[in-house]
Amino acid sequence: MYGSGAVSDRQLEDKHMSGSWKIWRSREDERPRFIWAERWNAPAYALIILVCVPLLGWSGFDESIKWIIAALWFGLFPFYMLFEGRELTGQMEGRGSIDAPQARAQIRTGQLPYFGAVLAIVVWLVALVYFKDDPSGSPIRYGIVEWVILGHTWLAILLSNRIFYGLIMELLKSAPRGERTERRLG
Repeated sequence: MYGSGAVSDRQLEDKHMSGSWKIWRSREDERPRFIWAERWNAPAYALIILVCVPLLGWSGFDESIKWIIAALWFGLFPFYMLFEGRELTGQMEGRGSIDAPQARAQIRTGQLPYFGAVLAIVVWLVALVYFKDDPSGSPIRYGIVEWVILGHTWLAILLSNRIFYGLIMELLKSAPRGERTERRLG
């Protein structure tokens, strides 16, 4: 609390926050606005990679159309990072600390896009083996675009996991220290 205690920290922050950022913040008496996106962004990312990369290889689209699709997909990655960060800050806003089981769940689900990329490669390999005797070969053909999308997924999720895993570990270590300090002072 600031000053006389009549105004909460949250009210002061909301007063000085620009209008466009208020959409990401919920009021203290309600659930976070994008909790479903915060919880399901990594499984959705993995599923999209698993399904859409083989479909892109099978589609027969021209290379230029595939690059446009890839550019759109790369442009959506910052939203993945935003929702991963919101999942973490939502815990801090709600509890004032990180819940260890929920932090472990976030770390585990953060690995799912890797599995989506690996399974997309498995789908391609299974199609190659299944259609090896077919004169036209596998209907799923991975060109440079598909491999770039899989490489982007690997690098982007590596970056995301390094950032958030380190932050989660620091917050998990600091929360008990802060509670002990509060008990000693309070």
